[in-house]
Amino acid sequence: MMSPATNDVLNRLLVIHNRSLIMYIVDAAPWLRPGEEPAFNALSLIAADLRRTVDRIAHFILDNDGEVETGDYPLHFTRYNDLSLDYLLQELMRVQIEDIVKIERCVEALSTAPFAKALAQEAHGAALGHLDTLKELLSGEPAVAGHAAV
Repeated sequence: MMSPATNDVLNRLLVIHNRSLIMYIVDAAPWLRPGEEPAFNALSLIAADLRRTVDRIAHFILDNDGEVETGDYPLHFTRYNDLSLDYLLQELMRVQIEDIVKIERCVEALSTAPFAKALAQEAHGAALGHLDTLKELLSGEPAVAGHAAV
């Protein structure tokens, strides 16, 4: 059985992924200029990877008799509605860096729970890959599909 503290940290990790700005943007389906479809497709791949991570974390919590808390999107995300994808990519990269720091804190907080820590470390590695994909999208380079689907 998992400790309540471990369950809390895993739920924080789950919410970071489940209610990320990337998930919000993809779910909101922003207006795209012609030619922006490949960038949005890369974001959709990242969102699909985030969903898989959420599923793994949720299953781990449930398998260890914990309770899953999925969280809500922050209300301030609505300010991103109707903005250009170019601007959104800059914001997504900034917020991704903030999320990586939060994930690192979760990894540290799970130091006494090795299996949960391994799950958090895997999420951290994927978040770094997603950051690389966002950097590629911002630089105009073709996004490597492997980064988005880590």
